Parts: sequence; C-alpha cells; structure tokens
Amino acid sequence: MHRQSSNARIGSDLSAGLVAVFVGGGTGVIGETTMKSFAKHAVSPRIYLIGWSKEAATWI
Repeated sequence: MHRQSSNARIGSDLSAGLVAVFVGGGTGVIGETTMKSFAKHAVSPRIYLIGWSKEAATWI
C-alpha cells in the first residue's frame, strides 16, 4: 500500500480524537511532514510536540 492511500484511510479506519506525541524529532523535515499529514487526515487529532525550543518549530 502506498503512503498516500494509507494516510488517507486514517480518518475512516481509526477513531476520532487520536493523540500523537512527537519527541525531539518534530522540528525537522520528517517530523514536520509526519505531523502535518497526521493533522490533515485524522479526525479531531491532538498533537503534542516536545522539541528543543519554540524557535526551532517556527513552521507551526
């Protein structure tokens, strides 16, 4: 299964209100892409980012 089709199924296959915790890696490109995809596809998600500093996550 391709990543895009798998991500698109998050909202229909999983419960609403999923919680994701990103520690340390959330301010890099991979973490940013993962969080944005999760936020886009999940229904009423809650995301906690535990990173190095607020300045490192300026894209949020």
